Amino acid sequence: NPMQPKSNDITNMPGLRQRKLGTTTITMWPFFSLLRKAQIVLICYVCLISISGCAGQQHQQHQQQQQQQQQQLAGIFQQVTKNFEENPRDAHARFLLGWFYMTQQGGGNSSKNNPGRGLELLKSCFDSPATVDQELGTHHPLEGFLAASLLGRYLQQLKEYDASMHYLTIALTTSKADIDGYPSPFKDMGGELCTHLQLATQLDAYPISSRAVDEALARSEVWANGLLNLFETNPDVHLKEEWMGQNVPGFSADPYVHCVPSLFPLSFYYRADVADVAHRHYKLASLVFPKLLYTAKFVERWDDEQDIMEHEQEMNQEQRLLEADDDDDNVHSHSQRRLYPTCIDRNIKIKLGVISSTLGQGHSVAEDFGGILQRLDRSVFDVTYLYVHENTTPAHHQADAFLTANPEDNLMHFQKHDKEKTIADGAWVRRIGREIEALELDMLLYLDMTMGTIVRRLGMERLAPVQLNTHGHPVTSGHPRATIQHFVSWAEAELPYEESRTHYTEELQLIPKGKLHQYYTPRVVNVVQQNGNENENENDAIPSIYVGAGDKVFDMSFGGAAFYGPGCSYHVFAGRNATRCLALMSLEESDAKNPNVTDLDASKIKTLIDWMTSFENKRFYPVVGRLELSEEQRNTIYCDLEG
Repeated sequence: NPMQPKSNDITNMPGLRQRKLGTTTITMWPFFSLLRKAQIVLICYVCLISISGCAGQQHQQHQQQQQQQQQQLAGIFQQVTKNFEENPRDAHARFLLGWFYMTQQGGGNSSKNNPGRGLELLKSCFDSPATVDQELGTHHPLEGFLAASLLGRYLQQLKEYDASMHYLTIALTTSKADIDGYPSPFKDMGGELCTHLQLATQLDAYPISSRAVDEALARSEVWANGLLNLFETNPDVHLKEEWMGQNVPGFSADPYVHCVPSLFPLSFYYRADVADVAHRHYKLASLVFPKLLYTAKFVERWDDEQDIMEHEQEMNQEQRLLEADDDDDNVHSHSQRRLYPTCIDRNIKIKLGVISSTLGQGHSVAEDFGGILQRLDRSVFDVTYLYVHENTTPAHHQADAFLTANPEDNLMHFQKHDKEKTIADGAWVRRIGREIEALELDMLLYLDMTMGTIVRRLGMERLAPVQLNTHGHPVTSGHPRATIQHFVSWAEAELPYEESRTHYTEELQLIPKGKLHQYYTPRVVNVVQQNGNENENENDAIPSIYVGAGDKVFDMSFGGAAFYGPGCSYHVFAGRNATRCLALMSLEESDAKNPNVTDLDASKIKTLIDWMTSFENKRFYPVVGRLELSEEQRNTIYCDLEG
């Protein structure tokens, strides 16, 4: 392997050049940082060892290689640290140390899980003249791009919108530059495409004002129009996935996720034309990742059959019009008729697929739709649930109970496989799409298309003749109506139809007002057992816990079950008017049965008032009812309270 060093001195590798910084010589590679090249060498060396010798030798050699790798990383860290200490105002020196911190597990107080030191070092590379003499990208545009793109993407993850956009702008600018023998691989493409896409699709997740909302939308539109124009004028524009995967940390794990910020914040942008913004998001993603666009083969055949059927119906209609009388009303009735080709044989069940990444037990989306889906008429629907695991696995994430409530239903799990290395052009997402295509579903219902990145990409494909989106996350998909035909919402939650339909790229279908939208499953707080009774199940749910105080009835199950539930300290109050108990600080059964406080002095009434105030204003227990009090009891309590 020509990349393999002849000794432990990595400066002996071919293709290196050196740069003098003070008293320290730092080795440089064109287009690659020192650290990246060292990693490639180590990987190659591991590969050579792993295919030689017997299994025992392989294991021993692997351990030795790990030790050598750790020693080399420690040596690199010492070298770049020394260089930084000797040249603190040199942006290149700061970059090398910051890059090491951000991309390695060790070597200082920062790591992948705690990149604070590395983050600040990379930021300081662009802080001229306060911290460095010249910004990083001035003489080393590639390093400037790598540092700025890493900062922009990382700060995006932290929801630091303004800072993220600042560094992404620097990254895009430096990606175009040719300086001092550093030819840009993106010069002829108007800059690096992933960075441009992030600028065009990122929204401020937490805008602090209406003005901030408008500014974020305006920024996004400007960058998006620039990127759309780039695709129109330059047919050779494409994402350099291989180059980005080799050089930009985090990119290779999932290029789409790295380049396309989530559309989730759009649901909070009430001032936006949400349908236009969402469609622009879809359009840009489809241009950068064109292989995500796909129509299933059986759907293409279905479309062809529908075209033939519709053409025949139109011909028949024209014939009827020719044969009809010239009666105006008759002609009008024919001309207004809308053709709806038969979708399915009603003697055969509709094959319905329900797809989501949020079908785990207790998730709000599962809770919202579970009751309705569980009660669908199985004589009409053949239901298959498609659980797409994004950050979970089937083995470690319990699916909601409604998914298995009907024995005839099917439940399928989908995820990226650990050994799935081919990620270019969304290969593994398309693999899931082909598996769903094989089911030949009649209808595919997306519960929450804008909440999961995998589901959103699958929604770019047409995997069933009829595809629907709905309000698991209440915002349009932005996908063309030819791909996602309908959005199912509830009239009670929408503005008047003529206005609300403009918020969707899909055709809006409304569950009428007054009709059932979801099934409510009562929820109560679980009891935390404190009496040590092993025969009681601490996960058993309990009904609402009502406690009377003064003239009010409080529901203690909202946060107070651990105190007032069965077996707990104040359970004697449950279901009773506890006015006297509270005034006397008593747990006696006799006081719980006798709410009278007219015989108590002012200090005891004050104790009662303190309890009532705490219930209502500190513990926030809901008031769910009123108690009738005698005039004497009311005067004793509330005259004192008013005083």
